[in-house]
Amino acid sequence: MSTSKTVTTLHGALLLLLGVAAAVPVASAAAKTHTLPASFPRCSVSSPQLSSCLKSAVQVVIPELVKGVPSLGVLSIDPMEILEADISGAPMGPVAIALNFKKLRISGLGSAEVMSISYDPRAHRISMRARVKAPLRLDGGYSIDGRVLVLPIKGNGQCSLRLDDVTADLSLAAHEVTRNGQKHLAVDKLSLSFDTTKLHMRFDNLFNGNKELGDTMNRFLNENWPDILRELKPSIDETFGAAFQALASRIFMKVPYNNIFLP
Repeated sequence: MSTSKTVTTLHGALLLLLGVAAAVPVASAAAKTHTLPASFPRCSVSSPQLSSCLKSAVQVVIPELVKGVPSLGVLSIDPMEILEADISGAPMGPVAIALNFKKLRISGLGSAEVMSISYDPRAHRISMRARVKAPLRLDGGYSIDGRVLVLPIKGNGQCSLRLDDVTADLSLAAHEVTRNGQKHLAVDKLSLSFDTTKLHMRFDNLFNGNKELGDTMNRFLNENWPDILRELKPSIDETFGAAFQALASRIFMKVPYNNIFLP
């Protein structure tokens, strides 16, 4: 069976992967059964080319997600906005901070390229890897308080972050449920992890707007980004993994299994 005839896209998982470290915005929609748009390719779970088929399908659908999918109540993913997110380091660790983001605007996800994807239709387990070819940019409001390595840090205002060469790994476990007489997938656990070759940070208005202290701290943050990211990464992965799990659950409960996959 050719790829063009065997592809089905796993819509919920697509959104999760593309988010890397962000919650995809979803418009309000009634709780009823939906179908995937006709432009979304579909795959047969019995095809030996299932993995390559899904990989092609995801890539085809990315531009659709950039535009948004009104029929599923899904807004554009590039750019997209996260209303709020909390990130923290271990209280006794080298990066002991409480960092809150508000109205965080994320751009660059439209350049995502699927590297691999697999789906086990018996166990309902999904594994995916993708990379974001363009720099991933995050701009919005922030507040921070705590200690970074040996220095105290405190401030609130606007921030700008840029991540270069982002790769993201996602694994999802689900089980079958019946809803309105149709089979759906219910998500049990979603794990998300990302890596980057460089993290650039700029936090305005640190230390009550003291420019000298603020500039010094921003230089320090950028010089020590690998250590800072390493300490914060478990919190980042957990925070956004939980957000994506909630999103995946919503999508899978909207779209019946047999509309996502062909036999």
